[in-house]
Amino acid sequence: HHDTDNNHIHIVTSRVTPDGHKINHNHEKRRSRAATLKIMEEYTGQKQELEIKDIAKDALSYRYTSKAQFCAIMESLGYECKDDDEKPMVHLYRGGEEFGTIQVQLIMQHALKDNRPDNRQRQQLRAILQKYRNLSANKEELAAHMKKKFGISLVFVGKADTPYGYIVVDHKNKTVFKGGEFLSIKELLQFEDAATRFAKIEKTIDELLDDNPKLTTLDINRILYRQFGTRIHKGTVSWNGETIRLKESVVRQLHDNYLESKGIVKLAHSAHTKTEQNPRQSSSVPRPSVNSNAGSKDANREYEVGGGMNV
Repeated sequence: HHDTDNNHIHIVTSRVTPDGHKINHNHEKRRSRAATLKIMEEYTGQKQELEIKDIAKDALSYRYTSKAQFCAIMESLGYECKDDDEKPMVHLYRGGEEFGTIQVQLIMQHALKDNRPDNRQRQQLRAILQKYRNLSANKEELAAHMKKKFGISLVFVGKADTPYGYIVVDHKNKTVFKGGEFLSIKELLQFEDAATRFAKIEKTIDELLDDNPKLTTLDINRILYRQFGTRIHKGTVSWNGETIRLKESVVRQLHDNYLESKGIVKLAHSAHTKTEQNPRQSSSVPRPSVNSNAGSKDANREYEVGGGMNV
């Protein structure tokens, strides 16, 4: 893959050997890391070692104010920080393997006394967080949106299910802010449930069709994706793994609008008009009712043949 800062590959294997027993997966991250380093050493002819200074160098260049913010940078880059129980240092881990330590003194030497967003930054990022919170089902989805679209990592502080705060790491501008500068953690985590979200979607569709009854599904989908991150597909709308079917009247209206936008309805109407005006297509001879259960009687056969010959 070339879609991240580091070109990388994925290797997918079976967990079952050819003879049928399960492959041992204990400490697989540590073992895969060791295997990777060994392969790189054989390929380059040089022992692959990462200096802790190289690991932390990029993080030290960010604008941050505390050790916690520095660790948030490291976490957003894929590392884990753990304090030493006895010495003023931080241990850095990745994939379950310790890469080394960094002195707290060095971290704080690069820290700023103060680093706050200006009013423009505050208002802009607040609006972005609110918008993508409303498009997300949970904090993980919100964090993925922010990272992909804006290069901003949201690092949550506290328990995974009940964080008490979060830190904003702006990789593009290499700066770190307290999340509370923009939205409180309570506001940030006010995600809608599926029922509320679907009700809003249906209301939006109804209002759009009231304003312009000729809108097609394509027209409405542009707005739905921008506002809710979803689309209409075959008369249904999906969000966060759940799906609802739109009202039949709405589905029928959108279908008719599509046909009309392609000129299909008008052509059908024109053909119908021509059919009514063509005397050869109508018959003045009244046809007797046919009993479908009557079998093949002479009267039925005479009507069928005679009618066919007349035409």
